[in-house]
Amino acid sequence: MKPGIPFLARVRSQLSELGSTVRDAVREASSQRVLDEQLQRMNEEVRILRRELDTLNAQWITTQERHDAVTAKLVEREAQALAAVKAGRHDLAREVAAAIVGLEFERDAERALLARNASHRTELRARLQLGENLQRRLGHELDLLRTAAAVARAEDAFAERSAGATLGIPTALESLGVLRARGTVQAQPASLPNEGTPPEDPLDEKLRAAGIGEPRSPVDTVLDRIAAQAEPLTKPKRRISRRKDTP
Repeated sequence: MKPGIPFLARVRSQLSELGSTVRDAVREASSQRVLDEQLQRMNEEVRILRRELDTLNAQWITTQERHDAVTAKLVEREAQALAAVKAGRHDLAREVAAAIVGLEFERDAERALLARNASHRTELRARLQLGENLQRRLGHELDLLRTAAAVARAEDAFAERSAGATLGIPTALESLGVLRARGTVQAQPASLPNEGTPPEDPLDEKLRAAGIGEPRSPVDTVLDRIAAQAEPLTKPKRRISRRKDTP
């Protein structure tokens, strides 16, 4: 097998994984785009519903004010009709009664508007609640998808760095090991690479055999000094003979 084949196989494998990663990224981007569009549409629908609800609330307030005013006028006209009847003014009482009929019709119309407004507001609140729930769910799903995409990109970057290291890119630990190895080689003595020792001069061999010029070791020097000190002690004392004087 050629030396470059494993390297090419790893490169092909990495290219295949890269293609798969690109396809996954395209699908993730498409999913994010779809979710984002749905979320934008839902946001717009929620804004419309809120605006309609605000309009209905304002209409309800206005209708309620008209209803209260008509009701108060009715109470006033009924009191006036009763006073006219007591005063014997039947013609005036009849005219006030006709006004009361018109006010009652107006009051009933305002009540009907209030009922329809209340029904519409109840329905609109339910739709708004549903829209807000869907809005939160879409936002949550979009956040999860974006988080998953970010995690996948981080994992791909880590895998790419790891793959680069396996293809021959030295890591920090490997570089440190190389530097330490170089420092060890440089610290070795220069004589280590030499194989064998140079031949000895024949003249030095003759002198050493004759005991000339051979360096003395410190141990020999100490032994000689001790022997010199001990020599006077080992020599026998000379006897002094006294000569007798002859007469």
